[in-house]
Amino acid sequence: MEFSSIISNIRNIEELFSLINDKIKPLFGFNEFFSFFIYVKTNNMFNVRSNPSIKNPNNYLKSEIKVEGIFSDFSKWDDAFILEDSWKYSDKTNNLDEMLSEMWDTFGFRYSISYLLNNFDEVLGIFNVNYNEPVNLSIREKILFKAISEQLGSALSNILAIENLEQKEKEKELLLSISEKLVNIRNFEELFEFLKINLVKYFGLNKIINICLFDDDLVYYKKTFSSIKLNISNESNNVLIESNEIYKFLLLSSKPIVFGIEDFKYKLSNNLVELEEILSYDTKYYIGNTLKVGNKKLGIIEILIKDEYVDIKLFKLFQSISEQIAVSIAHILANDAMIQINNLLINQNSYLLEEVDQNYNFEELIGESQSARKIYQQINQVAKNDTSVLILGETGTGKELVARAIPAIFIKIPPAQINHS
Repeated sequence: MEFSSIISNIRNIEELFSLINDKIKPLFGFNEFFSFFIYVKTNNMFNVRSNPSIKNPNNYLKSEIKVEGIFSDFSKWDDAFILEDSWKYSDKTNNLDEMLSEMWDTFGFRYSISYLLNNFDEVLGIFNVNYNEPVNLSIREKILFKAISEQLGSALSNILAIENLEQKEKEKELLLSISEKLVNIRNFEELFEFLKINLVKYFGLNKIINICLFDDDLVYYKKTFSSIKLNISNESNNVLIESNEIYKFLLLSSKPIVFGIEDFKYKLSNNLVELEEILSYDTKYYIGNTLKVGNKKLGIIEILIKDEYVDIKLFKLFQSISEQIAVSIAHILANDAMIQINNLLINQNSYLLEEVDQNYNFEELIGESQSARKIYQQINQVAKNDTSVLILGETGTGKELVARAIPAIFIKIPPAQINHS
């Protein structure tokens, strides 16, 4: 009764490990190396939480490992799952078994007992403990161990629910922070500088993030950003979208996609240059998403993952951040378009003002014929030059009007004074 009261008040994994160390381990005499293998259904992985008080120099029980080997059917267990000393000498054909076997050799384990953790119909994972000597638990001890494991499952369910709420709150704060920073960005240089600094912080060191932008007709793409390269847009060329099966697939998808490396190799078999570059990063998984605002498709954002697994929390965070980056890119493109239009208007205005300045005193001249237009053009040409101009013509044809249209001092010479020889 006391144990149930204590366990109902536990709110985090550290408190749960402390309870096991203080109350449960002395009761059953197992080694301090005990763990929770928390089942992540979305990618069929175990999220492993080991007793934080132990020294784990070789990083046994990695934080994430694929469900396989001896634990592959764990969800069907009805009773304790026991490993004895003889298991060490059996063939190991997968990462989980190899890891556990190496851990047994290092710490001298000779016996292990594991219980399935449930919360009603929800499968939560495994509670695993180890012994340095073979043990023979009595029926009463096994019943008690199973009952305690059921309560540990209830406590673990509460902890995971609290962690999920805390994670959502952190993501909400993170996305709000990103939104506040992106809203003030006005050009691609500022955007790429922001991404270079912050994407590693958001997604971790074993990730490479690339951004490619499409042309307006969705025919070409150009790589414009990479988290591991500087000024990549100056080096990259336009590439046909048709040559990249991944991008063609993303253009048709309404949500992000994930590929393992083998699927990725197949999809990029026609684009060997791109494939070789990506394989050189020791990529294990690929996540891609179309950058779009409304129905307008702007480009692709992709993450190359070196880890052996894809964290579902990373996937959701990537989707949310890519949506905000798409909005920022749309604002930059709209701002660039406005700048271009403004520059065009300035140039047109300058041209019109220049035309007005060039058409000096044409109001005294009348005529729209081809010959009259030719005279106006000649007036504009000579008006720009510091030179003398002789205007010839029959009496009454408008020589003085033409002279007044040229902004200069002119001298009228009567025709009789002109030596025609």
